[in-house]
Amino acid sequence: MLDGKLYAAGGRNEADEANSNLVERYDLATKSWEEVAPMAEARSDHGVAVLDGKLYAVGGYSDDDGRLSSVERYDPAVGA
Repeated sequence: MLDGKLYAAGGRNEADEANSNLVERYDLATKSWEEVAPMAEARSDHGVAVLDGKLYAVGGYSDDDGRLSSVERYDPAVGA
């Protein structure tokens, strides 16, 4: 949860056996989903945390099952 919105970032689509870089948020007030800026890298099994008003995706696995050591940040104030 960040600013009253629930975020879903990345993950694995078992149907096509691919990781996702999509980031979506659910607005509890309007009960609607919207897509926001995607992550630079598709990832699954990663950690997500909020710190100082920003959303961070940490680690996980890439599509080729390689471990990721990268961190990506989403700032809702700038939309990226």
